Amino acid sequence: MKITFLPKTRLGIWSCSLQVVFAVCIGVFYLMVSVFGQRGGEGFFDNLLLTIPMLIAAAASIAAAVIGIISFVKSERSVLVLIAVLLGLFVLWWCVAEVAFPH
Repeated sequence: MKITFLPKTRLGIWSCSLQVVFAVCIGVFYLMVSVFGQRGGEGFFDNLLLTIPMLIAAAASIAAAVIGIISFVKSERSVLVLIAVLLGLFVLWWCVAEVAFPH
């Protein structure tokens, strides 16, 4: 199978699209902090205007990794899906580390 840059299968396109959702949610988060002056509190759920985009971003990125792995098993070979899987696995690793070792 030939390696391409863009995904060819429906699952590969979904994986990349979910990483775009991740990027948009991260952008919304930073927009809320820098432009609108939102600040967090003591806990993660103290400011829902900041919590909701971050939860959606994490869920989208982890889902993109799972869907990307499934698409790789089903013969998708694209660079963007590989990047989506790696980014999703990094976000999963970060979330597990935050829960296991809070600071």
